[in-house]
Amino acid sequence: MTNNTWNFIKLSVGWATTTALLAGCNMARDPQREAPQSSGEAAVSVERGKYLVKASGCNDCHTAGYLLADGNLDEKQWLTGDAMGWRGPWGTTYPSNLRLFMKDLTEDQWVETARHLRRRPPMPWFNLNSMAESDLRSIYRFTRSLGDPGRPAPASLAPGEEPKGPYAQFPGPDQLAQAQVRELVMRLYQGFDSSKLDEFGVVVDSTFRASVMGNQTLDWNGFKSFGAQFMRAFPDGKHEFDRIVVSGDTVVTIGHYVGTHQGELMGIAPSHKRLNLAVMHLDRVANGKVVEHVGIANGSDLVRQLRGKE
Repeated sequence: MTNNTWNFIKLSVGWATTTALLAGCNMARDPQREAPQSSGEAAVSVERGKYLVKASGCNDCHTAGYLLADGNLDEKQWLTGDAMGWRGPWGTTYPSNLRLFMKDLTEDQWVETARHLRRRPPMPWFNLNSMAESDLRSIYRFTRSLGDPGRPAPASLAPGEEPKGPYAQFPGPDQLAQAQVRELVMRLYQGFDSSKLDEFGVVVDSTFRASVMGNQTLDWNGFKSFGAQFMRAFPDGKHEFDRIVVSGDTVVTIGHYVGTHQGELMGIAPSHKRLNLAVMHLDRVANGKVVEHVGIANGSDLVRQLRGKE
């Protein structure tokens, strides 16, 4: 297996989601504004069907390798389905072989089916439902003109069933929510490490409370003042997290705060020593903002590293 193939199999969530959205957007376009028209409704034809299949994004999913080939695949390979799965809360779905699907339908049956079709993601069936009848008939005639229908795509799998072949993983609602919570909290630490906490106040709730070094409870202004002490003492200071765990609305980070002691801190003159302080934090989010921060570190170890003694 080549690296390119393996990279394709290990599609990221972002790429998978974007591809599905693009396919949906393409189908939502009005192809009649871009293709030759007759008076009134667009004329039904094989050629128009070919145009619609390309412009509506049908090949993007239903033709294996079409996206990776930048659309440069022989028509002999079009619309025969794909063994690349799309996995999400709905299970795992596979782009069907449209040649086989339409093979046993009359043109009128296809139009009626397309009008009421419902499918699991990422198929944008709602766009198909709204297509003009003449466009549906053109797509049918083009698809039926392609010849040998080939073999069926793999059967869809129920949620929890493990796919045997390659697939792209879509995030579920809980995963999306947790990703947003994590991103929000990481923005707070980015502000701390870049000495720009003021700019990140937009992610902090007015009820924000922080417990730092195990014995101080601060509001947002107090936390900024606490942070400013470290920023002055360690201009190059930054958090390096070994573990980031998200559970519901809470993010736990475990790692180290590292930096060079170049300014006074807690009455200790600059030592120019390199600090490597073990830290653990708990941050809680509510209604899209950080409401609580708990920071745990060994104050004695901090002093020892800066002074060289307890």
